[in-house]
Amino acid sequence: MNKRIIRDRPRFPIGWSKLVDGYCGLSLIFFHSLKHEGVYLKAYDSVSQATQDIGDWMAFYNQDRRHASLNRMTPDQVYYDLPSGFPMAA
Repeated sequence: MNKRIIRDRPRFPIGWSKLVDGYCGLSLIFFHSLKHEGVYLKAYDSVSQATQDIGDWMAFYNQDRRHASLNRMTPDQVYYDLPSGFPMAA
């Protein structure tokens, strides 16, 4: 008997993916967050509704969502060298 195992998604450890391509691990983290914080929580009636919602989530991710790996700053604050909004440490 030939049985094929079909996986619903590739399973790569994030550390391994960073060894292959420095940005690959970051994209895995981004898309994991997108799916688990946005897409999986909603049922879309149309492609245009999904596109709009994903665009809104991406704006939130870059402009409002603080990231622990960025010292609690948003990606926009880091990229555009904007102030963090937190008081400076003494």
